[in-house]
Amino acid sequence: MTVDVDHPIPKLSPIPNIRGAAEAAQWITDKLGIAMSKDYVLKKSKSGDIPYAVIQGARHYSSQALYDYIMSHNKTHATKPAYDPWAV
Repeated sequence: MTVDVDHPIPKLSPIPNIRGAAEAAQWITDKLGIAMSKDYVLKKSKSGDIPYAVIQGARHYSSQALYDYIMSHNKTHATKPAYDPWAV
């Protein structure tokens, strides 16, 4: 599934004010244009990949942490070096 995004990167905050995995997934989908499920956010939170704060018994996420998680998965295309038959 591809989500078209015609808006710039949203303003990011280190404050964990996005309550719950469902809202975090919705923020990623709406603001970054990447379809994300609540279950995926929850799985990555439990594994420690997405940082969160527990406030009054609920997980809270910051927009900065969500953005950083998504951007940490960027890959660069490495080109294969030219074949050198004399290389050791």
